[in-house]
Amino acid sequence: MQDPNIQNPDYSKEGRVYIETIIEVDGKKITIATTHMSYTHKFVLTPKKEAETNKMIEILKEKNSNFIFTGDLNSPPDSYTINELSKLLKNAGPTLEQNTWTTKPFSYNGFNADTLNWRLDYCFVTPDIEVKSSQIIDTPYSDHLPILIEF
Repeated sequence: MQDPNIQNPDYSKEGRVYIETIIEVDGKKITIATTHMSYTHKFVLTPKKEAETNKMIEILKEKNSNFIFTGDLNSPPDSYTINELSKLLKNAGPTLEQNTWTTKPFSYNGFNADTLNWRLDYCFVTPDIEVKSSQIIDTPYSDHLPILIEF
């Protein structure tokens, strides 16, 4: 685990988790999962990020129905992570061209971002989940914009 007192932390060493729960809606059990994947410099694929993605994909291969997956994947739409995930699940929306990061200045090791130019946050579902609507919500409370989805 990264020491929080270090001034220039290495975000790739923060440690990440995947968590899921099962809820019941109208007698139907639905699994909802989320994760916050590791940051890599400029969101470039590294061997560690590829391994992290592959581990996540192994978990998600078991999810065939009644499944919703969300998270800050720290990966743009054309990344290895999103390509692999899209082979298993469908994007719940909105379109991948709509950006969710950043609304606040970010500066780390020579990478600077201060405009909403990246899509890093996602929701994917199994084909049996019906998406009624989806939108990105504008808010000043985070550097990421949330996604609101109605199922």
